[in-house]
Amino acid sequence: MGDNKMMTRMFSTAVVLAALFTASQASAGLLFHFTEEGDDVKMTASGSIDTTGLVASTNCEPACEWWGVGYYAEGDNYLMGRQHDPVTEAAFGFNTGTSLSPWDTANGPFTGYDFTSFVVHEDDGKTFATFTVNESEGYETGLSIDPDDLVDGVWETSQSWLAGDSSFDSLGLREGIYTITDAQTGASMT
Repeated sequence: MGDNKMMTRMFSTAVVLAALFTASQASAGLLFHFTEEGDDVKMTASGSIDTTGLVASTNCEPACEWWGVGYYAEGDNYLMGRQHDPVTEAAFGFNTGTSLSPWDTANGPFTGYDFTSFVVHEDDGKTFATFTVNESEGYETGLSIDPDDLVDGVWETSQSWLAGDSSFDSLGLREGIYTITDAQTGASMT
């Protein structure tokens, strides 16, 4: 009898933990994870973001496309993406009140280097850029994507890039967790 109670507790605990893990995964948002692997740096993109509550932008002047693979600085913001072409994308910004500072040039994950020479390692075929363009033609953190990749307003990705013969130091990567969470919907990019 004691063994059955113990097994029931263990099973219940496992179910609760599985439910918590599933719930956190469902609301995890987009994750761009950089790791040093031997003599290389790998960026893995995963997760999803519901764009239906974000701010849809029709302003992509001068452009919202991305050329190459990697990241670079534009004004006060760091931008990241991969081969976003042509300019038929959908662009989504964050709602008023959202702090964009975790990805800015002063505090963000990059320390001033521009690096656009990553190569696609695992390819889900989805292009994107982590910015949108505001009315004064300035870049802001957001998401520009191919609208054909949206499923009921949700954009999901699973891919990786590789920078060979590189380290965090050589790429100017600052270790830490940098998350932008939409003030109204809770949608996030980390």
